[in-house]
Amino acid sequence: MAVDELADPTLTILITADRVPARPAAPSAPASDLPAPSWAHGRRFPVTAATRAAVQAHAGRTSRAYVVGKRVVDVIGSALLALIVLPLLPVIACCIVLDSPGPVLYRQVRMGRHGRPFVIYKFRSMRPDAERHGGPVWAQADDGRVTRVGRFLRRARLDELPQLWNILRGDMTLVGPRPERPEFAPMLERAHPGYGLRLLVKPGLTGWAQVCHRYTGTVAETRMKLEYDLYYICHAGHGFDLQVLLRTVGVVLGMKGR
Repeated sequence: MAVDELADPTLTILITADRVPARPAAPSAPASDLPAPSWAHGRRFPVTAATRAAVQAHAGRTSRAYVVGKRVVDVIGSALLALIVLPLLPVIACCIVLDSPGPVLYRQVRMGRHGRPFVIYKFRSMRPDAERHGGPVWAQADDGRVTRVGRFLRRARLDELPQLWNILRGDMTLVGPRPERPEFAPMLERAHPGYGLRLLVKPGLTGWAQVCHRYTGTVAETRMKLEYDLYYICHAGHGFDLQVLLRTVGVVLGMKGR
Protein backbone atom coordinates (compact mmCIF):
# COMPACT_ATOMS: atom_id res chain seq x y z
CA MET A 1 0.00 0.00 0.00
CA ALA A 2 1.35 3.30 -0.93
CA VAL A 3 1.19 6.01 1.67
CA ASP A 4 2.24 9.58 2.13
CA GLU A 5 5.74 10.72 2.76
CA LEU A 6 7.36 12.20 5.81
CA ALA A 7 7.83 15.91 5.78
CA ASP A 8 11.45 15.50 6.76
CA PRO A 9 13.11 12.62 4.87
CA THR A 10 15.82 12.36 7.53
CA LEU A 11 13.37 12.05 10.42
CA THR A 12 13.60 8.89 12.51
CA ILE A 13 10.44 7.54 14.11
CA LEU A 14 10.69 5.91 17.52
CA ILE A 15 8.53 2.82 17.60
CA THR A 16 7.60 1.56 21.03
CA ALA A 17 6.88 -2.07 21.77
CA ASP A 18 3.15 -1.54 22.18
CA ARG A 19 2.87 -0.23 18.61
CA VAL A 20 4.53 -3.19 16.91
CA PRO A 21 2.43 -6.38 16.71
CA ALA A 22 3.95 -9.31 18.52
CA ARG A 23 5.33 -12.32 16.68
CA PRO A 24 2.34 -14.40 15.55
CA ALA A 25 1.45 -17.37 17.69
CA ALA A 26 2.49 -20.90 16.84
CA PRO A 27 0.43 -22.68 14.18
CA SER A 28 -2.83 -24.07 15.56
CA ALA A 29 -4.37 -25.66 12.47
CA PRO A 30 -3.10 -28.12 9.87
CA ALA A 31 -1.85 -26.55 6.66
CA SER A 32 -4.38 -28.53 4.66
CA ASP A 33 -7.35 -26.80 6.34
CA LEU A 34 -7.33 -23.87 3.96
CA PRO A 35 -10.56 -21.97 3.36
CA ALA A 36 -12.15 -21.98 -0.06
CA PRO A 37 -10.84 -19.06 -2.13
CA SER A 38 -13.14 -16.51 -3.70
CA TRP A 39 -12.94 -16.52 -7.49
CA ALA A 40 -15.36 -13.65 -8.11
CA HIS A 41 -12.64 -11.03 -8.24
CA GLY A 42 -9.52 -13.18 -8.33
CA ARG A 43 -7.85 -15.61 -5.98
CA ARG A 44 -8.23 -14.36 -2.41
CA PHE A 45 -9.30 -15.65 1.02
CA PRO A 46 -12.15 -14.30 3.16
CA VAL A 47 -10.95 -12.86 6.46
CA THR A 48 -12.38 -15.29 9.02
CA ALA A 49 -11.18 -17.04 12.17
CA ALA A 50 -10.65 -20.24 10.14
CA THR A 51 -8.59 -18.33 7.59
CA ARG A 52 -6.40 -16.81 10.29
CA ALA A 53 -5.68 -20.21 11.85
CA ALA A 54 -4.94 -21.79 8.47
CA VAL A 55 -2.64 -18.98 7.38
CA GLN A 56 -0.64 -19.25 10.61
CA ALA A 57 -0.32 -23.00 10.18
CA HIS A 58 0.75 -22.81 6.56
CA ALA A 59 3.26 -19.99 7.09
CA GLY A 60 4.83 -21.95 9.92
CA ARG A 61 5.50 -24.88 7.59
CA THR A 62 7.13 -23.08 4.68
CA SER A 63 9.89 -25.29 3.30
CA ARG A 64 13.51 -24.38 3.89
CA ALA A 65 14.24 -24.97 0.20
CA TYR A 66 11.71 -22.31 -0.82
CA VAL A 67 13.04 -19.79 1.70
CA VAL A 68 16.64 -20.27 0.53
CA GLY A 69 15.67 -20.29 -3.13
CA LYS A 70 13.59 -17.15 -2.71
CA ARG A 71 16.53 -15.33 -1.13
CA VAL A 72 18.83 -16.37 -3.97
CA VAL A 73 16.30 -15.09 -6.51
CA ASP A 74 15.94 -11.85 -4.53
CA VAL A 75 19.67 -11.14 -4.52
CA ILE A 76 20.29 -12.05 -8.15
CA GLY A 77 17.06 -10.51 -9.42
CA SER A 78 17.41 -7.20 -7.57
CA ALA A 79 21.09 -6.89 -8.56
CA LEU A 80 20.30 -7.49 -12.24
CA LEU A 81 17.34 -5.11 -12.16
CA ALA A 82 19.49 -2.46 -10.50
CA LEU A 83 22.04 -2.74 -13.32
CA ILE A 84 19.30 -2.50 -15.94
CA VAL A 85 17.72 0.65 -14.48
CA LEU A 86 21.03 2.26 -13.46
CA PRO A 87 21.12 4.66 -16.46
CA LEU A 88 17.57 5.75 -15.62
CA LEU A 89 18.29 6.73 -12.00
CA PRO A 90 20.14 10.03 -12.65
CA VAL A 91 17.43 11.03 -15.14
CA ILE A 92 14.74 10.47 -12.51
CA ALA A 93 16.80 12.36 -9.93
CA CYS A 94 17.22 15.38 -12.24
CA CYS A 95 13.50 15.45 -13.04
CA ILE A 96 12.61 15.41 -9.34
CA VAL A 97 14.99 18.27 -8.54
CA LEU A 98 13.83 20.39 -11.48
CA ASP A 99 10.16 19.81 -10.69
CA SER A 100 10.15 20.75 -7.00
CA PRO A 101 12.63 21.72 -4.28
CA GLY A 102 13.67 19.08 -1.80
CA PRO A 103 15.62 15.82 -1.61
CA VAL A 104 15.58 13.21 -4.35
CA LEU A 105 15.10 10.31 -1.96
CA TYR A 106 13.16 10.05 1.26
CA ARG A 107 13.28 7.55 4.07
CA GLN A 108 10.34 6.17 5.98
CA VAL A 109 9.95 3.58 8.73
CA ARG A 110 7.97 0.50 7.74
CA MET A 111 7.22 -2.83 9.42
CA GLY A 112 9.12 -5.90 8.28
CA ARG A 113 8.71 -9.56 9.09
CA HIS A 114 7.40 -10.14 12.64
CA GLY A 115 6.93 -6.38 13.02
CA ARG A 116 10.63 -5.55 12.91
CA PRO A 117 10.97 -1.88 11.88
CA PHE A 118 13.25 -0.95 9.01
CA VAL A 119 13.88 2.14 6.88
CA ILE A 120 12.44 2.02 3.37
CA TYR A 121 13.79 4.14 0.50
CA LYS A 122 11.76 5.70 -2.30
CA PHE A 123 12.07 8.43 -4.88
CA ARG A 124 10.29 11.51 -3.54
CA SER A 125 6.95 11.97 -5.27
CA MET A 126 5.37 14.55 -2.96
CA ARG A 127 6.15 17.98 -1.65
CA PRO A 128 8.67 17.89 1.23
CA ASP A 129 6.04 19.35 3.59
CA ALA A 130 3.38 16.77 2.69
CA GLU A 131 2.84 15.71 6.31
CA ARG A 132 4.10 18.72 8.19
CA HIS A 133 0.68 19.86 9.36
CA GLY A 134 -1.68 16.89 9.05
CA GLY A 135 0.62 14.07 10.15
CA PRO A 136 0.67 10.59 8.59
CA VAL A 137 -2.24 10.09 6.18
CA TRP A 138 -2.84 7.95 3.12
CA ALA A 139 -2.48 9.41 -0.32
CA GLN A 140 -5.75 9.92 -2.19
CA ALA A 141 -6.68 9.97 -5.85
CA ASP A 142 -5.60 13.27 -7.40
CA ASP A 143 -3.79 14.17 -4.17
CA GLY A 144 -2.63 17.77 -4.42
CA ARG A 145 0.57 17.02 -2.53
CA VAL A 146 1.88 14.81 -5.33
CA THR A 147 4.24 16.63 -7.69
CA ARG A 148 3.96 16.47 -11.48
CA VAL A 149 6.97 14.20 -11.79
CA GLY A 150 5.80 12.27 -8.75
CA ARG A 151 2.48 11.50 -10.41
CA PHE A 152 4.28 9.92 -13.36
CA LEU A 153 6.65 8.00 -11.07
CA ARG A 154 3.73 6.60 -9.11
CA ARG A 155 1.78 5.50 -12.18
CA ALA A 156 4.86 3.71 -13.52
CA ARG A 157 5.87 2.57 -10.01
CA LEU A 158 9.33 3.97 -10.62
CA ASP A 159 9.28 5.63 -7.20
CA GLU A 160 9.80 2.15 -5.72
CA LEU A 161 13.13 1.49 -7.49
CA PRO A 162 15.33 2.49 -4.50
CA GLN A 163 13.79 -0.42 -2.61
CA LEU A 164 16.05 -2.72 -4.59
CA TRP A 165 18.58 -1.73 -1.94
CA ASN A 166 16.17 -2.90 0.78
CA ILE A 167 15.92 -6.25 -1.01
CA LEU A 168 19.69 -6.64 -1.21
CA ARG A 169 19.92 -5.80 2.50
CA GLY A 170 17.38 -8.48 3.33
CA ASP A 171 14.69 -6.13 4.64
CA MET A 172 12.36 -6.97 1.77
CA THR A 173 11.77 -9.50 -0.97
CA LEU A 174 10.78 -9.11 -4.61
CA VAL A 175 7.29 -10.55 -4.05
CA GLY A 176 5.27 -10.27 -0.86
CA PRO A 177 2.73 -8.09 0.95
CA ARG A 178 3.63 -4.40 0.80
CA PRO A 179 5.18 -3.10 4.05
CA GLU A 180 2.89 -1.06 6.29
CA ARG A 181 3.66 2.04 8.32
CA PRO A 182 3.60 1.44 12.11
CA GLU A 183 1.33 4.45 12.55
CA PHE A 184 -1.47 2.67 10.69
CA ALA A 185 -0.98 -0.92 11.88
CA PRO A 186 -3.02 -0.80 15.15
CA MET A 187 -5.95 0.87 13.39
CA LEU A 188 -5.93 -1.68 10.57
CA GLU A 189 -5.70 -4.63 12.97
CA ARG A 190 -8.72 -3.35 14.90
CA ALA A 191 -10.70 -2.89 11.68
CA HIS A 192 -9.59 -6.19 10.13
CA PRO A 193 -8.57 -8.81 12.73
CA GLY A 194 -5.83 -10.86 11.16
CA TYR A 195 -4.16 -7.94 9.40
CA GLY A 196 -1.02 -8.66 11.41
CA LEU A 197 -0.71 -12.05 9.68
CA ARG A 198 0.90 -10.17 6.79
CA LEU A 199 3.91 -9.90 9.09
CA LEU A 200 4.47 -13.66 8.91
CA VAL A 201 6.48 -13.12 5.72
CA LYS A 202 8.88 -10.50 4.42
CA PRO A 203 7.29 -7.48 2.75
CA GLY A 204 7.70 -7.24 -1.00
CA LEU A 205 8.50 -4.76 -3.73
CA THR A 206 5.34 -5.99 -5.43
CA GLY A 207 2.63 -8.40 -4.40
CA TRP A 208 -0.45 -10.37 -5.38
CA ALA A 209 -2.70 -7.66 -3.94
CA GLN A 210 -0.93 -4.95 -5.94
CA VAL A 211 -1.42 -6.67 -9.30
CA CYS A 212 -5.01 -7.74 -8.59
CA HIS A 213 -6.53 -4.69 -6.94
CA ARG A 214 -6.52 -0.94 -7.38
CA TYR A 215 -4.85 1.48 -4.99
CA THR A 216 -6.68 1.74 -1.65
CA GLY A 217 -6.91 4.97 0.31
CA THR A 218 -9.32 4.02 3.11
CA VAL A 219 -9.43 1.53 5.98
CA ALA A 220 -12.46 -0.23 4.49
CA GLU A 221 -10.74 -0.77 1.14
CA THR A 222 -7.73 -2.45 2.75
CA ARG A 223 -9.81 -5.54 3.52
CA MET A 224 -9.79 -6.65 -0.10
CA LYS A 225 -6.01 -6.37 -0.33
CA LEU A 226 -5.70 -8.28 2.93
CA GLU A 227 -7.68 -11.14 1.36
CA TYR A 228 -5.26 -11.24 -1.57
CA ASP A 229 -2.26 -11.12 0.78
CA LEU A 230 -3.57 -14.04 2.85
CA TYR A 231 -4.09 -16.07 -0.31
CA TYR A 232 -0.50 -15.36 -1.37
CA ILE A 233 0.94 -16.36 2.01
CA CYS A 234 -0.80 -19.75 1.81
CA HIS A 235 0.17 -20.40 -1.82
CA ALA A 236 3.61 -18.81 -1.99
CA GLY A 237 5.95 -20.60 -4.35
CA HIS A 238 8.44 -19.85 -7.09
CA GLY A 239 5.81 -20.31 -9.79
CA PHE A 240 3.38 -17.97 -8.05
CA ASP A 241 6.16 -15.40 -7.52
CA LEU A 242 6.99 -15.51 -11.23
CA GLN A 243 3.33 -14.96 -12.08
CA VAL A 244 3.21 -11.87 -9.84
CA LEU A 245 6.42 -10.49 -11.35
CA LEU A 246 5.13 -10.94 -14.91
CA ARG A 247 1.86 -9.21 -14.05
CA THR A 248 3.83 -6.41 -12.41
CA VAL A 249 5.62 -5.80 -15.70
CA GLY A 250 2.22 -5.34 -17.30
CA VAL A 251 1.19 -2.86 -14.61
CA VAL A 252 4.38 -0.84 -15.10
CA LEU A 253 4.20 -0.81 -18.90
CA GLY A 254 0.51 0.00 -18.79
CA MET A 255 1.06 2.86 -16.31
CA LYS A 256 -1.53 1.30 -14.02
CA GLY A 257 0.14 2.22 -10.74
CA ARG A 258 -1.54 4.47 -8.21
